[in-house]
Amino acid sequence: LAADVFTYNILINGAANMGRCVKAERYFKQMQDAGVMPDAVTAVTLLNAYSHSGEPDKALQFHQQLSSFGLVPTTSSMNALVDCLSRSGQFGLAWEQIREAEAAGLADTVTYMAFLGSCRNLKSKLHAKKAFQKLKDVADKPALASAYVLMSEL
Repeated sequence: LAADVFTYNILINGAANMGRCVKAERYFKQMQDAGVMPDAVTAVTLLNAYSHSGEPDKALQFHQQLSSFGLVPTTSSMNALVDCLSRSGQFGLAWEQIREAEAAGLADTVTYMAFLGSCRNLKSKLHAKKAFQKLKDVADKPALASAYVLMSEL
Protein backbone atom coordinates (compact mmCIF):
# COMPACT_ATOMS: atom_id res chain seq x y z
CA LEU A 1 0.00 0.00 0.00
CA ALA A 2 1.18 3.49 -0.83
CA ALA A 3 0.77 6.24 1.72
CA ASP A 4 -1.63 9.02 0.77
CA VAL A 5 -2.36 12.46 2.20
CA PHE A 6 -4.61 10.96 4.88
CA THR A 7 -1.85 8.61 6.05
CA TYR A 8 0.68 11.41 6.31
CA ASN A 9 -1.80 13.71 8.06
CA ILE A 10 -2.35 11.01 10.69
CA LEU A 11 1.40 10.56 11.18
CA ILE A 12 2.03 14.30 11.42
CA ASN A 13 -0.90 14.72 13.80
CA GLY A 14 0.36 11.91 16.06
CA ALA A 15 3.76 13.54 16.27
CA ALA A 16 2.16 16.97 16.82
CA ASN A 17 0.01 15.72 19.70
CA MET A 18 3.13 14.34 21.37
CA GLY A 19 4.99 17.65 20.92
CA ARG A 20 7.47 15.98 18.57
CA CYS A 21 7.99 18.73 16.04
CA VAL A 22 11.11 17.21 14.43
CA LYS A 23 9.25 13.98 13.78
CA ALA A 24 6.27 15.85 12.32
CA GLU A 25 8.64 17.75 10.03
CA ARG A 26 10.26 14.48 9.01
CA TYR A 27 6.87 13.03 8.03
CA PHE A 28 6.09 16.20 6.11
CA LYS A 29 9.39 15.88 4.22
CA GLN A 30 8.68 12.20 3.49
CA MET A 31 5.28 13.24 2.20
CA GLN A 32 6.85 15.69 -0.23
CA ASP A 33 9.53 13.19 -1.29
CA ALA A 34 6.79 10.65 -2.04
CA GLY A 35 5.06 13.18 -4.28
CA VAL A 36 2.01 13.44 -2.04
CA MET A 37 0.58 16.95 -2.07
CA PRO A 38 -0.30 18.42 1.33
CA ASP A 39 -3.82 19.70 1.93
CA ALA A 40 -5.35 22.20 4.33
CA VAL A 41 -5.44 19.57 7.08
CA THR A 42 -1.71 18.98 6.65
CA ALA A 43 -1.06 22.69 7.07
CA VAL A 44 -3.09 22.98 10.27
CA THR A 45 -1.59 19.78 11.66
CA LEU A 46 1.96 20.95 11.07
CA LEU A 47 1.16 24.37 12.55
CA ASN A 48 -0.21 22.56 15.63
CA ALA A 49 3.05 20.61 15.85
CA TYR A 50 4.95 23.90 15.94
CA SER A 51 2.54 25.24 18.55
CA HIS A 52 2.86 22.23 20.84
CA SER A 53 6.65 22.31 20.49
CA GLY A 54 7.02 26.02 21.15
CA GLU A 55 8.33 26.82 17.66
CA PRO A 56 6.59 30.09 16.66
CA ASP A 57 9.29 31.12 14.17
CA LYS A 58 8.94 27.86 12.27
CA ALA A 59 5.15 28.21 12.32
CA LEU A 60 5.31 31.71 10.86
CA GLN A 61 7.83 30.66 8.22
CA PHE A 62 5.70 27.67 7.21
CA HIS A 63 2.55 29.78 7.06
CA GLN A 64 4.30 32.29 4.81
CA GLN A 65 5.25 29.41 2.47
CA LEU A 66 1.77 27.92 2.12
CA SER A 67 1.44 29.06 -1.48
CA SER A 68 4.58 27.14 -2.43
CA PHE A 69 2.66 23.99 -1.47
CA GLY A 70 -0.37 25.04 -3.49
CA LEU A 71 -2.26 26.04 -0.35
CA VAL A 72 -3.93 29.24 0.79
CA PRO A 73 -4.51 30.41 4.36
CA THR A 74 -7.76 29.21 5.88
CA THR A 75 -9.57 30.16 9.06
CA SER A 76 -8.18 27.00 10.68
CA SER A 77 -4.60 27.68 9.62
CA MET A 78 -4.83 31.28 10.81
CA ASN A 79 -6.24 30.09 14.14
CA ALA A 80 -3.40 27.59 14.53
CA LEU A 81 -0.84 30.28 13.75
CA VAL A 82 -2.40 32.77 16.17
CA ASP A 83 -2.50 30.05 18.83
CA CYS A 84 1.18 29.23 18.31
CA LEU A 85 2.36 32.83 18.36
CA SER A 86 0.27 33.86 21.35
CA ARG A 87 1.19 30.73 23.35
CA SER A 88 4.83 31.74 22.97
CA GLY A 89 4.06 35.25 24.25
CA GLN A 90 4.47 36.94 20.87
CA PHE A 91 1.23 38.88 21.30
CA GLY A 92 2.14 41.71 18.95
CA LEU A 93 2.93 39.35 16.11
CA ALA A 94 -0.14 37.26 16.88
CA TRP A 95 -2.33 40.37 16.78
CA GLU A 96 -0.83 41.30 13.38
CA GLN A 97 -1.90 37.87 12.12
CA ILE A 98 -5.37 38.44 13.56
CA ARG A 99 -5.57 41.72 11.66
CA GLU A 100 -4.56 39.92 8.45
CA ALA A 101 -7.16 37.24 9.14
CA GLU A 102 -9.81 39.91 9.70
CA ALA A 103 -8.91 41.64 6.42
CA ALA A 104 -9.16 38.32 4.57
CA GLY A 105 -12.44 37.39 6.27
CA LEU A 106 -10.76 34.48 8.05
CA ALA A 107 -11.05 35.57 11.71
CA ASP A 108 -13.72 33.94 13.85
CA THR A 109 -14.55 33.33 17.49
CA VAL A 110 -11.84 30.66 17.75
CA THR A 111 -9.23 33.17 16.56
CA TYR A 112 -9.97 35.53 19.43
CA MET A 113 -10.49 32.75 22.00
CA ALA A 114 -7.08 31.24 21.19
CA PHE A 115 -5.49 34.63 21.69
CA LEU A 116 -7.48 35.32 24.86
CA GLY A 117 -6.65 31.90 26.31
CA SER A 118 -2.94 32.57 25.88
CA CYS A 119 -3.36 36.00 27.43
CA ARG A 120 -4.92 34.33 30.45
CA ASN A 121 -2.18 31.67 30.65
CA LEU A 122 0.60 34.25 30.36
CA LYS A 123 -1.19 36.91 32.45
CA SER A 124 -1.33 39.61 29.79
CA LYS A 125 -4.27 41.84 30.71
CA LEU A 126 -3.42 44.52 28.16
CA HIS A 127 -3.61 42.15 25.20
CA ALA A 128 -6.59 40.27 26.62
CA LYS A 129 -8.74 43.40 26.56
CA LYS A 130 -8.36 43.76 22.78
CA ALA A 131 -9.44 40.20 22.13
CA PHE A 132 -12.28 40.45 24.62
CA GLN A 133 -13.65 43.55 22.89
CA LYS A 134 -13.63 41.71 19.55
CA LEU A 135 -15.32 38.69 21.10
CA LYS A 136 -18.14 40.87 22.41
CA ASP A 137 -18.87 41.74 18.77
CA VAL A 138 -18.61 38.28 17.18
CA ALA A 139 -19.12 35.55 19.78
CA ASP A 140 -22.31 33.67 20.52
CA LYS A 141 -23.52 33.45 24.14
CA PRO A 142 -21.65 30.25 25.14
CA ALA A 143 -18.36 31.53 23.73
CA LEU A 144 -18.88 34.91 25.30
CA ALA A 145 -19.52 33.25 28.65
CA SER A 146 -16.20 31.41 28.25
CA ALA A 147 -14.50 34.69 27.42
CA TYR A 148 -15.88 36.25 30.62
CA VAL A 149 -14.47 33.31 32.60
CA LEU A 150 -11.05 33.74 30.98
CA MET A 151 -11.08 37.45 31.74
CA SER A 152 -12.06 36.81 35.35
CA GLU A 153 -9.00 34.59 35.72
CA LEU A 154 -6.58 37.36 34.78
